[in-house]
Amino acid sequence: MRCRAVLVLWILMGAAGPAAADVFFLKDGRKLEGTAVDRGDAWEITTWSGEVVRVLKADVVGLRKEEEKNKYHARSKALKADDAAGHYDLALWAKENKLTEEATAQFRLALLADPFHEGAGKALGYVQRDGRWQPPQEQGLIIGSTEAPPQPEDRDALKRTIQRIGKLDADYGADDPAAAELIAQAREEPKVFERIVRLPGKRESANVDDPAIRARAAEVLGWSGDRRAMGTLLEAALEFQEEDRVRLAAAKALAKLEEPVALRKLTDVALDGKLPWVTRRLACAALRRYGDKEAVDRLLGALSFELAAGNANDSQNKLREGPKGLGSDDPLGMPTQAPSLPTRDMTILYPALSAVKEVTGTGFDAGELDYKNWKEWWLKARGSFKFKD
Repeated sequence: MRCRAVLVLWILMGAAGPAAADVFFLKDGRKLEGTAVDRGDAWEITTWSGEVVRVLKADVVGLRKEEEKNKYHARSKALKADDAAGHYDLALWAKENKLTEEATAQFRLALLADPFHEGAGKALGYVQRDGRWQPPQEQGLIIGSTEAPPQPEDRDALKRTIQRIGKLDADYGADDPAAAELIAQAREEPKVFERIVRLPGKRESANVDDPAIRARAAEVLGWSGDRRAMGTLLEAALEFQEEDRVRLAAAKALAKLEEPVALRKLTDVALDGKLPWVTRRLACAALRRYGDKEAVDRLLGALSFELAAGNANDSQNKLREGPKGLGSDDPLGMPTQAPSLPTRDMTILYPALSAVKEVTGTGFDAGELDYKNWKEWWLKARGSFKFKD
C-alpha cells in the first residue's frame, strides 16, 4: 500500500523543476508545507518559513493540495512592506478562507505599516495608546526583570524564530519582507527575541551561541519600537563579551525605541565612579553607538559640576583623590601626574572627564581642566558632530 502511495506521488510530482505548493506528509510523522524541487531521488522542500529540507522521495507518504495557501503566499510576496491597506485586505481574505495564522500575520504587518490602522488593531484585539494600536499587555519598564524559562511548548517557536533570523539576507533592512514579518512578531512576542539576545547560559536565554543571530534579534527588537525590550537591550549593551557585535547592535537598537530612560541609564553608568572603568567604558561605547548628541550635553553638564567641585587652580577647593590599592583602578597607588598638572589619575578623579573624552574622542591635554575649552568646543562642533564606533 505504501509503495502504491509513493508511486502516485511520483506520477503527480515526477516532472523535474518546481512543484506546486503543498503539504508533504513524511514517514516519521512530520508535516512540511511549502514548494518542492525535484532532485532525483529526493525532494528539496522550501517551507514557508524559509527552511530548506531535503527529503527522500521514498520517505514521502502523502500529499495534500493547498490552493488557498498557494494564492495567499503569491499575494503576500507581491505586497510592499508599507502597504497597510494591501496587508489588511489580504488578512480579511485569509480569515474568510480559514487561514487563521496567515490572517494574524497580515493584520500585524498592516499595523507595522500603519500603527493607527483601526481595522487591524481591532481584529487583533489590541488597545489604543496615544492613538496607536498595541497589545493589551502592560508596557512595563522594569530593568533587569526575570521570568521563568521557556516551557517545552515554547521551544519550537523559539527554534523557528532563530531559523528565520538566520535566513535573513546579508544586506537586509527593516523594509525587507522577511525582516518585516519578524518585526511584526517582535511587537507581539518581544520576550521570544529577548531570550535570543541574552547571553548563552543565562536562565532566561535561548542558549544561542551565534552572536550574529543574537545581534540580529537585538536589531529587530529596536525596529519593533517596543519599550518593553529596553531592559534586555540595556543589559546586552553593558555586558562584556569577546564578541562586540551583540552589545553594539543592542546599543543601536536602544536608540530606535525612542525611550529617554535608556539614554539616562547609559549616561548614569558612564558617570558612576563606583563602577570599574571597564563597565563605564562599555557604557561610553554604547553611548557612541546610540548616537544621540543629548548624551554629550548630559556628560558636559556633569563635567561642569565635577570641575567646580575640584578645581586644580583653587587652593580652597583642591582636587579630590579617588580610591587606590587592590580593587581600584589604581591597584599600586602610583601617581600618574604630568609635570604641568598637580593631579593624579584623571579616570579616578573625574569619571565625567574620562566619559566625555571617551564618548567624544576629544581632549585638550593641559587645558581639559578648564571647562571654558569644552564649552567653546561644543558650541562650534555640535551642529556637525558625528559619533565614532
